[in-house]
Amino acid sequence: MAAPSVLVGDTLYFNIHGDIECQLGTLCLSMFEKPIVGNGTLVTVEDGGLGFAALVDVTNLTLWSREAGLEGAMGWTKLRVIDLKKLVPDGALSIPTRFEFDALAIPTKYRRLPPGGLEISGFAEGTQVIFVCTSVDSYMVDLRSGRARKVTRHGTESFPYTSFYIPAMGAASPGQGR
Repeated sequence: MAAPSVLVGDTLYFNIHGDIECQLGTLCLSMFEKPIVGNGTLVTVEDGGLGFAALVDVTNLTLWSREAGLEGAMGWTKLRVIDLKKLVPDGALSIPTRFEFDALAIPTKYRRLPPGGLEISGFAEGTQVIFVCTSVDSYMVDLRSGRARKVTRHGTESFPYTSFYIPAMGAASPGQGR
């Protein structure tokens, strides 16, 4: 997964071979360690702070929060572990054989299997939603409720985003002024 940046307050964070912090007001850069060695993604946590999500022990989605310790030093605190086996249908986490891929009509170019059959494929910032891709399907995992819902077949590109529209206060409606 391409590692997206995360904006928390006036600080922009990047996940590039470690985590990079850029204070936008001063353009000061610093680097800090991830909570684990391996793949994961930066996210925002419920209180709006910086978080990190990773698949640990194959099917456990683990969430950390970056917080100040007793002496003010920043560090990672494990928030919770979500067992994906309990959230997705039976068999969703198994790795299909070549023949099962053929039966599912998944094009060869999308037959890429993430390690352990799972990977974090994205997140929707500010919504507490993470997208997890299995070898066959993609699921949206709501971190607040702990529920998962199938959203696409594996190999279907998705880009989670949110948007809103606020109409102009003085805008006239089509029937106004007649």
